[in-house]
Amino acid sequence: MRCQNCGWDNPQENSKCEKCNVPLSSSIDDSREQKNTDEVFEPRKTEQGCPECGYPMKPSDKKCPQCGYLINGSVVDEPKNKVIPKANSTLSKGTVISGGDIENKIDQKKLVGFLITYSLDPNGLYFPLYEGRNYVGRDRTSSVCIQGDDKISGKHFSILYRSVDKKFKYRDEQSVNGTFINDNLSDEGELSDHDVIQIGSTKLITIIIPQ
Repeated sequence: MRCQNCGWDNPQENSKCEKCNVPLSSSIDDSREQKNTDEVFEPRKTEQGCPECGYPMKPSDKKCPQCGYLINGSVVDEPKNKVIPKANSTLSKGTVISGGDIENKIDQKKLVGFLITYSLDPNGLYFPLYEGRNYVGRDRTSSVCIQGDDKISGKHFSILYRSVDKKFKYRDEQSVNGTFINDNLSDEGELSDHDVIQIGSTKLITIIIPQ
């Protein structure tokens, strides 16, 4: 028998709904119930429903079949074929890393500096620079992607850092409007801490992390 309050389908012998505890009416017309089977049922939140989304649940349910909410600290059995990541042998002894992509974090390039700008946001924005070559431009594949300035080329210029010489070398990548370093048009050279780079209408301040 379907509860008129929450829509839960109860056994015929029940006098009260096993979900919301509302008395079941014995005068429900079977033909009417059959007629409404094609209607979309949208369960309402009840006292016995899921505390998170209100979906009706059975007393034996450990988690909500709608949103997966765990009831009263219930523990759901983990899949038997779940793969547990192995600790990397290169990590220092006693260090434990759980979850996440460990290999990608280990292979990530070293952070060596930042580009800071107040041209795009008055509160400031920063872009990290990593060891190797960093491309700066409007192209979404660039290491530093700057949108909203149509005077910037797809790959406008690049900054190269190598640990062998610990120098930040820039090079204009044949941009249309050129690269300015401290207000001087320049195709290539070496950057120093707090140098101001201008491409299009955007100014970038170089921040070098001491190595």
